[in-house]
Parts: sequence; structure tokens; C-alpha cells
Amino acid sequence: NQQSAHHFHLKPSQLSLLDQADLVISIHPNFETGLSKALNSIDSSKQFIINKQVTNHHSWLDINHMQNFAKLLADKLSQIDKNNSAIYHNNLAQVDQKLEQLKHDINQQLSKYKATPIATFSNTFEYFIKSNHLQKSTAVTQSHGDRLSIQKILKAKQTMQAKKTKCLLSTTEIPSKRINV
Repeated sequence: NQQSAHHFHLKPSQLSLLDQADLVISIHPNFETGLSKALNSIDSSKQFIINKQVTNHHSWLDINHMQNFAKLLADKLSQIDKNNSAIYHNNLAQVDQKLEQLKHDINQQLSKYKATPIATFSNTFEYFIKSNHLQKSTAVTQSHGDRLSIQKILKAKQTMQAKKTKCLLSTTEIPSKRINV
């Protein structure tokens, strides 16, 4: 399946499954535009929206956010299915332990880069940078949906040179063939 994670369309059979679901978990209706219309037709008590109050929906890049999400999800599942509440909370404890270990491992691996200025192509990595106490020098665009312009590139290049930035984080916005390593 070559559909974009942000711009896709559900098949009628998938829409039917959503209507029958006990719980629908989504990042945010504006994040998954293909789900927007479908989510609006689902009873809000059956929805679990992860990022209701934020504009940057890449919160899974912050382990603390994911630990909070996991707890809220375990609580919600326990409300829906009381008979399996102990299983959900046992799974939560296991996930939390793994996330704590991941947090520790990432902190160790990034410790030597804490003072290194890092540029980002867009705001996608904001949560990762902040939660790991990294130094962001600039972002080329505000979000990965923004149009790129020569002016934005030149401004980012100037900032990167002035702050001696040697690292640019990007997702798929920059094709690998265009990266000069």
C-alpha cells in the first residue's frame, strides 16, 4: 500500500469497521485527513484522540507523551472492558518498563550531542528535540506540509552557518539522493 500516512481514503469496508468499533484511536482529525469525515460521524464516546489540544501531532517522538498516552489508553480500555482491566494494566506496566529503558538508551546515545546545534527540515522532530534536551538551531519550514521556497532555504542556510550546525534532521521531505553526506 503506497498511501500517505496523512492523506488517504478509507474503503467502504473500512468505514463499516469504524462504525462497528468499540473504540477508535486517532492522532487528531486534522492529522489524518482521510479519517476526518469518518471521525466526525462517530460518537465521541467511542473516540480516543491522542492530541486534542496540540497543533504539532508528532507526539509519539516524545517518550513521556507515549507513556501518558499508554496510561490513558489502558484506563479507557478498562472502562470499556472491565473483565480484562488487570491485563490492560499489566501490559501497561510492561510497556512503561520498555519505554523507560528506551528513554535511558536514547539519553546515553545522545549525551555527546546535547550541545550540538541541530537543524530540522520541519517541526516534525520538535518533541524529540525538546524531550532529549537537544539544541535546535533552525527549521527550514514550519511543518512538513509547507511549501519550500528559495527564501526559506537561504535563511535556514545562513542560520545553520552562523550557529555552526552540522546536522539536519528530516523525514521523507528530502529524498536520500539529494542529501550530501
